[in-house]
Order: sequence, then C-alpha cells, then structure tokens
Amino acid sequence: TIEYYNVTSSADSIKEISQGILTSAQGKGAYVELVETITLDGRNSSNIVLEDADGDYTRYVSMFTEGVTHVFKVNGDSMNAVSSEDVDSVINTADIA
Repeated sequence: TIEYYNVTSSADSIKEISQGILTSAQGKGAYVELVETITLDGRNSSNIVLEDADGDYTRYVSMFTEGVTHVFKVNGDSMNAVSSEDVDSVINTADIA
C-alpha cells in the first residue's frame, strides 16, 4: 500500500521532518532500518525505512517544498515489500508542483 500526504508544515528543512518521523516512530517501538537522502522530482528528499514493533515495515519518502511536506508512506510485511522496484517506480514518477 502506498499512501500520499501533503501537509502544511512548521518545519524549516527535510532534516527536521525526518527527525520528527524518527522520534515518533521510535516512541512507538519501531527500529530504524535505513535513513538516507535521495533525489525525488529534482529535490532532496528523505527515505526512511522502519521495522515496526509488530514486525511489519513502514517506509516514508518525504519532500519539503515551499512550506508543504509531501510524504509517501509505504506499508508492507518485509523490507522488500516497501523497497521493491515496483514501489520505487511509482514513487519516482512523482511530479510535485
């Protein structure tokens, strides 16, 4: 499942957004599998993969532009389910105006 959110953010950078995701997830018992910077739609974006407390995985691909946070949230039962070529293909087609 790939969900998309765009929300007004008080964050000033992608680093702040990533830190917020990590803090919230770790507070719920998630384990951080991956944190990296990627390029999405020509912009620096964060790519975070978490192993949730229940053993499932959640991936957050976040971009910050003009005060708006754009987030793709991917849920799956394995690391491959959230990071497969099919998932990456869908995310990489993002065209954020």
